[in-house]
Amino acid sequence: MKVLVAAQGTTLDSPVAKRFGHAPYYLVVDLDSMQVQVIDNTKYHDETHAIIPQMAETGVEVFITGNIGPYAFELTHSLGLQVALARKMSAKEALDKLQRSELEVLVAPTLKHSIHDHAHGHERGHGREHDHERGHGREHDHH
Repeated sequence: MKVLVAAQGTTLDSPVAKRFGHAPYYLVVDLDSMQVQVIDNTKYHDETHAIIPQMAETGVEVFITGNIGPYAFELTHSLGLQVALARKMSAKEALDKLQRSELEVLVAPTLKHSIHDHAHGHERGHGREHDHERGHGREHDHH
């Protein structure tokens, strides 16, 4: 079975990323051979969702991440893929837990907003310094 892990780094010792769309790397792991293919998401940050159908076509069956927004979740779900939740652990730990059926398989997104859902007036300048993990649910005071 092939699994995609949203990761903070390029090895199986890297932590699972807190959010699927913000992961700097995706590790595509063949659980039979433990071969790892590294996909650098820092180059494709604005096209993150395009990777979902591409990975489905290559045989990936499960995505592992710390959080996932509604658009990415619906896309994975519509393609028959599972999304498993893994927080505060390495990619290797998450894969081990997946194989022991110890990860929660999501039936709904964990976040209310997708990466580019911003109704709070940001039209451009969306760099990595923008903190997507905080601030949703509060109104911004724009002067």
